[in-house]
Amino acid sequence: MDLMKTCEEVTLLIESENYKVLSRKDRLATKIHLMMCKGCKNYKRDSKLIHEMLRVKFKDLSSYEFSLEEKAALRVKLSKEV
Repeated sequence: MDLMKTCEEVTLLIESENYKVLSRKDRLATKIHLMMCKGCKNYKRDSKLIHEMLRVKFKDLSSYEFSLEEKAALRVKLSKEV
């Protein structure tokens, strides 16, 4: 069982943790890494804060409806990018 993860792998797990439950192995590997790595520990703290701020800011987005003007502007912008 490989429990030693790189900072890149741990930051990906930290972000994934905001959206799904990590496996027991991944949770353990993350905890071990965070005990040794101050940078990733700070990243986790900041990521959690940003995620919570966005959740609060956009809590009502599930019921948001674009206006006809917004839809048209998005279509134009997307057609230019494709």
